[in-house]
Amino acid sequence: MYNNNFLFLGLNFFTYDASVDLVRYAGSLNKSAKRIIEHLLLSIFEELKEVNDLVRQLQQIGRLSNLQVNQENERNVIAIMNSSVQDFDVAAFTSDDLRGNRIMIITRKNQNFSTNIQCTDCKLEPISYPLLFPRGEDGWGASIRAIIPFPKYLACRMLMPESDLIVTNQGGKVIAVNRFQLMARLGQTFLVDNLSRAIDYRLAWYQQHQQDIFNIGSIHESNNGNDDESQPFKSFLSQSCHGSRRHLRKLSTNALTIVSEFGRPSLFITLTCNAFWPELIEMLLPGQV
Repeated sequence: MYNNNFLFLGLNFFTYDASVDLVRYAGSLNKSAKRIIEHLLLSIFEELKEVNDLVRQLQQIGRLSNLQVNQENERNVIAIMNSSVQDFDVAAFTSDDLRGNRIMIITRKNQNFSTNIQCTDCKLEPISYPLLFPRGEDGWGASIRAIIPFPKYLACRMLMPESDLIVTNQGGKVIAVNRFQLMARLGQTFLVDNLSRAIDYRLAWYQQHQQDIFNIGSIHESNNGNDDESQPFKSFLSQSCHGSRRHLRKLSTNALTIVSEFGRPSLFITLTCNAFWPELIEMLLPGQV
């Protein structure tokens, strides 16, 4: 919560309507180079307060946090806060011994984790990227997992145009784009984060299905009644998991089989690309290089 003597960071800017602290924090980032235009930042901040449902819920929690909280009524105040919003829970109030402040711990609704959000949570993306999900709309999650595979979802997010976003590219063509293409740098960060999210989800699936794949007991069975969670549990990856030892061994076996059957390759073909080819330049959006 605390960084460089700033009391509010991240979602706390909205929870406590801390626009002054937001401008101060932006100014600290602009010391080395002009990275943030402060009046535009404030305009986005005010707009999100109007249209983003998640931000409005955090504001409601912030308003209720002004109630006098003590050990006697803390449970009742938390119950009032949690009943007033649908996507968040106030887990507890703690004290900061260094600063003498009360710290409010907010979690996702019906989840016991205060430090992370499950990778199948449909609110993970709007909470992490409010600029890309300005109204707090749901992203990919467990509710649509059986209908839309995650790779197809990402492809649609990055490539499907939005009818109300029409621009003229550097080649003079009028095209429909989407918010992920207009905010290209943020869109690239979003894509990398979600690819990591997909890998985390796959690794978690392998960890939970060791019995099905390798006939190995579950995590709790393998501890042999030992409740010491500090002891790591060994999990194994199958050859279908790219980058695993079994996958690399399978690739090397396939390569040796091909060489033994058809002989060594006679050509090694590489392709190069000039980033300044006119065919590429004309497809860029205004301001892109």
